[in-house]
Amino acid sequence: MENSAILSAPNVLAHERALLDAMSNHDTDKLNELIHDGLVYVHPTGQVLTKKMYLQSYKAKHFAIERLSSTDFYYNIVDDVATVSVYVKMSWSMVRDEVKGRFRYMRTWKKFGNCLKVVSSSCVEVRDL
Repeated sequence: MENSAILSAPNVLAHERALLDAMSNHDTDKLNELIHDGLVYVHPTGQVLTKKMYLQSYKAKHFAIERLSSTDFYYNIVDDVATVSVYVKMSWSMVRDEVKGRFRYMRTWKKFGNCLKVVSSSCVEVRDL
């Protein structure tokens, strides 16, 4: 893929959708491929997770995503970095409880050679005003 195509809007959004699909399907191999080893992720609780911690939460299957839909993608591309914000509706189960929520994810995708990887991410719960 050409350098300019790697950080094109269609490619960045395709990577974001692939990440959301991997999250929904607990595809830890795909998550591992798309996330940089130096990831810093801020959970809605404020907890800071590394890539290892983030992947472990999926591998341990402490939760099961039952439905995930995404809309409202915003993005900005500057040099070799793309920032993406996406609105996500999600329902998941934890032990015996079902949880539903609306979230806004913010991710930073960085170009490494011929690929894009997430280097930082955060998630906040969206509440009615």
